Amino acid sequence: MNDEEYQQAIQAGQLAYQNEEWQVAIDTLVPAFAQNPTIQIQKILGVSFAQLENFVDAWSYLQYAPQAYQESLEQAQFYLTVALKNTYFLAAREFALATAWNATLVAQIVTAEQAFRNSEVERLNTQARRFYHLSNYSLGEQNKILQQAEHLPLHEYVASAQFLLIDPFLSAMTRNTILNRLRELVVHKELAFHWLDGRQLQVRPDTLPAVEAMPIYQTLTQGLNQLENRQDPLVSQILQEQLRLEMLLTYPFSPLTTVDSESWFDNELAVLHQSTGRSESPAQSEYHELLRTEVRTLFNALN
Repeated sequence: MNDEEYQQAIQAGQLAYQNEEWQVAIDTLVPAFAQNPTIQIQKILGVSFAQLENFVDAWSYLQYAPQAYQESLEQAQFYLTVALKNTYFLAAREFALATAWNATLVAQIVTAEQAFRNSEVERLNTQARRFYHLSNYSLGEQNKILQQAEHLPLHEYVASAQFLLIDPFLSAMTRNTILNRLRELVVHKELAFHWLDGRQLQVRPDTLPAVEAMPIYQTLTQGLNQLENRQDPLVSQILQEQLRLEMLLTYPFSPLTTVDSESWFDNELAVLHQSTGRSESPAQSEYHELLRTEVRTLFNALN
């Protein structure tokens, strides 16, 4: 649709919403949202689907901008209701903890989790068992099980996660994904963690930085930004993706106190061009090769 048709659709959808013609609002605004997603349309579609008790589709629209529902208790309550209708206990908790009404909202989540334990015993046991035995499955299946684990209550999720963090048969990427999820859920329990080189670290998720906030990531990102001005855009994109992957694998720890970004990326380029790169310090070279080996292992598992 062109701009004029888009504006007409917005006006018609808003009118239908005001008149509580939920299906009309949905039929009118879904194409408009697909063309130009906005928070305004998101909220109308979320409410309209919820009014028709289609909480699955309502949830899909709420995910566009969860922070838009943190502006008032009424909005936060709506987000929480839809999340709990879909048994997304972890997402509900992550959202609630970031609001000004976290105590009130978390109390509702705890109540909903207990009701789920009482009414969905078989489903809960199946999901928890599959999550606990995650390393028995292929990497592709692991991703599906991780998504299913989002429906676990926090206690059951943490109970399995603390064993998965030290499971040497899991890929580093999967262990780190779980650790990062515990960080997002503000879990303040000290846990053992199996790092890339086999060492077992002690970590407390609520004290960990986000991946992007790791000092080594920030230093290397700055170095890459300086390098990009001299590189082909496609090569720059490859280097960005490689760096992101390596930092996800090393999370939440790097053994280097300093890193030389020039020699780091010179060696990344050397791998791409099958040439010889600038010498790195022994410690950096060993660490860099450890990450590259883990990247190769990950891709081999995916293939």
